[in-house]
Amino acid sequence: MILSAKMIAFRTNKAFKIKELYSCIIVLTKQFNEETSFENVPKFWNEYYEKGYQKVVPPMLCICINSNESLEFEYGIASLK
Repeated sequence: MILSAKMIAFRTNKAFKIKELYSCIIVLTKQFNEETSFENVPKFWNEYYEKGYQKVVPPMLCICINSNESLEFEYGIASLK
């Protein structure tokens, strides 16, 4: 997933503000369930290093995205460009 700076939104008092911090954020994401994420997110990190993804997306920050009220969320390892 590649997000442009125009797509990055920060939540402030139920409103979203767009901030340009970097020209691009590259994110490697995977879907998780809140009930099993304590076990599965570390496995995701292990897979990330085992497959050499850090060479393409150096880990600089993590992003969690939950767009609805479900227990499912997207977790991403991100690099700023």
